[in-house]
Amino acid sequence: MRISDILNESRTFFDVPGKNKQELIVNIVERAAKASNEIKNVKKFTQEVLEREALGSTGIGDEVAIPHARTENVNQLLMAFARAKEPIDFEAEDGLPVRLIFLMGVPIKELKSYLNILAKLSRVIKIQKVRDVLSQTNNPKEVIEIIKLAEDGLIT
Repeated sequence: MRISDILNESRTFFDVPGKNKQELIVNIVERAAKASNEIKNVKKFTQEVLEREALGSTGIGDEVAIPHARTENVNQLLMAFARAKEPIDFEAEDGLPVRLIFLMGVPIKELKSYLNILAKLSRVIKIQKVRDVLSQTNNPKEVIEIIKLAEDGLIT
């Protein structure tokens, strides 16, 4: 499974508002729910993502966060990309505020697929050119394309 198999243009959002990470996560989940019917219960899923975030920051550094939840409230592995309107403190490992967010909803039974995608995403977002494009573009198609190029090893 590839990142580009589960992230699509309809779940790619730019300039998402939020005064803090909780508000930003709520706004991303709401947009993802409107863009697809993969989230069974938006309120419960949002709460699960926020509860997971409270256990420890999903800010992984380089202005990137991967808030997520293992849940029964998604129909299948779900990913959305969002760029925050303003950098938000996510208590990231490197202390930098976050602007690039990959939200994931993971069905309980799909742990192996989730770990596989998470490993791929971690490799892809370490590539500076990928982060540069994600930080600058307003075109969902470009988001998907740069991720595909990175997955295919065509940029490093």
